[in-house]
Amino acid sequence: MRQLRYVHLHLGAHRTGSTAFQMVLSANAAALQAQGLRLGFPERSRVPNGQLRAHLDHAALEGPTQLRTQIAKNRADLAPVLGTGEYHQALLSEENFIGGMISFEQGRFYPNVRERMRLLRMVLHPAAIGNVMLMIRSYDTLFESAFRKRAETHVMPSYEDVRHRQANFEGGWPAVVEAILAELRPQKLLVVPYRRKRDDLALLGRLCPHLDMAGLTPSEGRTNISFPDAALFEIQRQRRAGNKLFWDEKRAIYDAFADKVAERPFVQLHSDHAKNLRARYLSDLALMRQRSDLTLVED
Repeated sequence: MRQLRYVHLHLGAHRTGSTAFQMVLSANAAALQAQGLRLGFPERSRVPNGQLRAHLDHAALEGPTQLRTQIAKNRADLAPVLGTGEYHQALLSEENFIGGMISFEQGRFYPNVRERMRLLRMVLHPAAIGNVMLMIRSYDTLFESAFRKRAETHVMPSYEDVRHRQANFEGGWPAVVEAILAELRPQKLLVVPYRRKRDDLALLGRLCPHLDMAGLTPSEGRTNISFPDAALFEIQRQRRAGNKLFWDEKRAIYDAFADKVAERPFVQLHSDHAKNLRARYLSDLALMRQRSDLTLVED
């Protein structure tokens, strides 16, 4: 039996096409496992056969007893994925490892990412961290997209009350990158700026360069549907009325409101805020472009 040596990580982030990347993993799961790569990704409606379920509770770092319990729990969660057997390397794809999107509404940007990366490293020990991929996105479109996505499943505050905090948020991609490098110490960190059209199969090859890519296929079909503004207003109305709304009910709302035009945008930054957030992102990109300890994938 060979020891599981390397764990490669795709850490999202949210609203950067993580589902599309996981669809590639799902579509090629058998072929990838035949090459000795153990796969872990969460199951979604568009991503079948996922089995990754691991909630990182960074608060456990506050005490030794809580920490031991949390590490044991996470290792048990990951056991179906990281069982060694004939597998030499593994790939975990989970955007929630770095934190949740709710912090965006508070004017903070993955505020506990360093603690979460420290805990993840403890959970994965003694396997070495291989390559890590982080997909990033401009702050303006990220904040708007995240708010829309959370509105599908949560009762949300008015965006007018949120956008002022987001305009001057704390943190940013350089801090996330620094936490990943400091705590995980990966062999290589790939940072991929978001774009709608990209080759996820090629990104997989860069993340796991030992793979033979011949015969692997890109995924087909749409990933997540985007609810129009009128549908999101209706979802919020029903959620505030106490309706839980399961997927088939939300899909019915999507169909019923697909052609309706809302009286106002569901989410919209002030134009000056959007401009400043975009400039901040470009400035942070320039900072990361100067670093020698990461690879910025811009081709």
